[in-house]
Amino acid sequence: MAAVQEAAAQEAAAGAAGATFFTGSGFSGQSKTLTLAPDAPYQAIPFVGDELNEKIASMKVDPGLGVILFQRPYFASRDDVCGRNLGTRENPRAWWLGRTADFEPPRAAVGAGTYEAAEMQDDDYSSLIAYRRELGPPPGFLLLERRSFYNRACERSDEQSYFNRLFVPIPNPPQREACTDLSQPASSHGAGADAPRFVRLSEAIALFPENFDTRYQGVDHRFTATIFDGPGCSGTSITLTSQKDGRPARHKLKDFDFDRRAKSVLIRYQRGPLDPYLEAAQVASTAPAASGSLAPSTPAPQTPAVNQAPASGGLQPTPPPAATQAQTATQTPAAQTPAAPQTPAAPQRTQQPLAQPPGSGLQPAPPGAPSQPPAQPSQQALQPAPQPQVQPAPVAPPAPRGPTTAAEETFRFPVHQVYRLNFCIDGDSGCGDPAANAWCQNKGFSSAARWAREENIGALYPTVFIGSGAICDKFLCDGFEEITCQR
Repeated sequence: MAAVQEAAAQEAAAGAAGATFFTGSGFSGQSKTLTLAPDAPYQAIPFVGDELNEKIASMKVDPGLGVILFQRPYFASRDDVCGRNLGTRENPRAWWLGRTADFEPPRAAVGAGTYEAAEMQDDDYSSLIAYRRELGPPPGFLLLERRSFYNRACERSDEQSYFNRLFVPIPNPPQREACTDLSQPASSHGAGADAPRFVRLSEAIALFPENFDTRYQGVDHRFTATIFDGPGCSGTSITLTSQKDGRPARHKLKDFDFDRRAKSVLIRYQRGPLDPYLEAAQVASTAPAASGSLAPSTPAPQTPAVNQAPASGGLQPTPPPAATQAQTATQTPAAQTPAAPQTPAAPQRTQQPLAQPPGSGLQPAPPGAPSQPPAQPSQQALQPAPQPQVQPAPVAPPAPRGPTTAAEETFRFPVHQVYRLNFCIDGDSGCGDPAANAWCQNKGFSSAARWAREENIGALYPTVFIGSGAICDKFLCDGFEEITCQR
């Protein structure tokens, strides 16, 4: 670990590193450059801004820098295709490399030249984390919300368990801990109508750099996640450790009678290679809570908000030439400002507003970037994104999606006779596939290709049995989150 820290210090001394994002493939279209300051090990951007949201088509990354890209704001993602829940078939322990996020470069090679991706595997990205490859990606907890999903196209039964995923990283330096409300990913600006709501969390998995690449096995981080049943890190809580029996921990919340109860999470970095970048930890007057122990929180005086990164660290704009300074875009928002650090016992906290450190954010690409075709302005500065705003959850179901393929069409929150479609044809019979097939056939399709179940919706959205037309409006009545019909 000492060798890794020394190499990271040498890398930081070499200067800032940057990544340039383009809205067109082949390094075309508009672009912005993100720069990681020399004294910052990583930086997390909960929202890339409207100018890049779901528009990143190609990118260039300086040597020594890596980028993690997530589908949704606040480092969330949503399984939509068949694939292992964690890891890969070749390496089941590579938890980072499953359906959680996309890495660029895809391997942790150090000392290589500039990495270029002329065409991204997916442009549906809304948040990202930049990190120094010497230290690896920042540690954190991956929170999983199981989706009751069925897809007949999956070849293996273990690939039919779909999840909504939320990665909660260690907070941006110099902070050591931060509280995150689980309602933020769905209510934040740019989340979309079908954003995961994370109201039924069932697992918490500690992600280490070694879960991305085995060369990081010597990097030993120690951190905890305290999960609360109230917003703003209040109420009863359990504290989960990052390791079990010397290995990355995987916790099932039902083991602590906390399944589907989580409302907020406090993540805290205890010790490890990031210590030189973080502020000193408070000396705890009592020992931290044991892993999995229940402890009610008590109110504490509110503390002022503290910026996540000092003026000299974090993501900084690439300095433009003097001739083009007037065209430089202003800073973009989206870094979360955590509460002041406290002990792992985690008294009640008040969620702080979001704020980006001064001078940080995504900025226009430097003049060395490729020029654009004559029909497009060359390297234009993108307009700054608006401040993230909390948007209320939609009352009415959103409009159906467009065709998934030429022979398929996906419908969100399917309705039958003005009511939400029940999960069964009638009573407890014909549940799941038969009900979905009947609904698709009623719409003129041949059958259902796949579907997702939504549990306990009857009290809020009454459901109707497609077979008998009876209404089910009790709490335990289930429906469909979505159905994909095929012709």
